[in-house]
Amino acid sequence: MPHLIVDAGNLLFNRVKRGRELTKKEITARGIATIYKKMKYEAIAVGPYDLSGGLAFLKNSSVSAIPWVSANIYGPMGNRVFAPFKTVLFKNFKIGLIGLTGKSIQSTGDYDITDGNKELETLLPKIAQTHDLVVLLSSLSHQQNIAIAQSSADIDIIIGADKSIGTINPHLINQTLITQTGSQGKHLGFLEISWRYKRWKEDSARQRALLKNRLAANELQSKRLGAKKNIDKKVFNERQEGLKKSKQQILAALADVESKLDDSAQKEAASSFTSAIIALRPSIPDDPDILTMVNSIKDEIKHARRGISQHTSGESLTTPTVQ
Repeated sequence: MPHLIVDAGNLLFNRVKRGRELTKKEITARGIATIYKKMKYEAIAVGPYDLSGGLAFLKNSSVSAIPWVSANIYGPMGNRVFAPFKTVLFKNFKIGLIGLTGKSIQSTGDYDITDGNKELETLLPKIAQTHDLVVLLSSLSHQQNIAIAQSSADIDIIIGADKSIGTINPHLINQTLITQTGSQGKHLGFLEISWRYKRWKEDSARQRALLKNRLAANELQSKRLGAKKNIDKKVFNERQEGLKKSKQQILAALADVESKLDDSAQKEAASSFTSAIIALRPSIPDDPDILTMVNSIKDEIKHARRGISQHTSGESLTTPTVQ
């Protein structure tokens, strides 16, 4: 069965901080890139956290070897730094994989991240006309991805990388399927597609059950937040506002799904999907080759730590680091 392995980005680093850990984090990031290449990913979108080590780091030979895509990162000369999309061909079936990068966390000044929506306005018409299936790998916020799905009929699937959201089970917004796995490689997302027409067949009853579960979880989070004591007021207000917005989105999606429960058009033959998001527990057996690579990364980090410890206590290390 033909298959693709893709990632929406934010895989190399977490967040930027100045200190002494750059060497360790860069070693880990290079190791991750090497492992992804070994696993034969078809496309990986550049996320803002991937840029934490600077653009030069991503262009390093060991890191640039993986198939980065981003339609909205431009260099100082005004040219795109990475390919905006990649085409994958299965016999006569063409899949377009587009990359969009979210807002930069800490720019090193050698690149500019433009408005992803404007880039799509230019790219999508041509890609949609020449490809059978269009997939967007996006590290924009989940709300921005929803807005894209609502405004465009040309994107069939959006795979997100919003680190503030976590896992999102596949669900339809208009005729765009949106999903994402959690961060830090703790989950593996599996999506099996039976593609027949340029329209998804939605299992409305299943979608309603999933949305009701999400609504119950949202209400439980709100209740727990209200019960917390000694919480910073600003943090409380931000979390409360986030939960309110999420609840509004869930309720709107629930109303849309319930309106389709008796829609006879849903019974017609159309494209369909099944999915699973698998938690990667330590009990799962390691791939021997990948395990060897991981152990090599750990050894390199140990050597780097020894090198750092040899610096005199009076020496100042001001290189930006990632934690």
